[in-house]
Amino acid sequence: MLKIAIIGANGKEGSLIAKEAENRGIDVTSIVRNKDKSVTSKYLVRDVYSITSEDLKGFDAVVDALGFFGDMVKEYVPSTEHLIDIMKGLEARLLSRFFVYE
Repeated sequence: MLKIAIIGANGKEGSLIAKEAENRGIDVTSIVRNKDKSVTSKYLVRDVYSITSEDLKGFDAVVDALGFFGDMVKEYVPSTEHLIDIMKGLEARLLSRFFVYE
């Protein structure tokens, strides 16, 4: 069974991705800042910068579904660089989608 992690799974797009993946029989773990809003039964509570390589071991894919609002758009590049750095040497693929909300 395919095993994926979705960073930002509590957001608009992330929650839709998580629900659709589960409907297709994919093993989904949400990586969220607030467990109370998790749309999946499996989750890790992490800020994007506190995610480690160890957290992502064993996944086939990691979906970056973070959304950025207003001044937070400047965090897109550093957060993506962090994910690339911690995924070096892992088997998982990083799938990134850039969301900007106005």
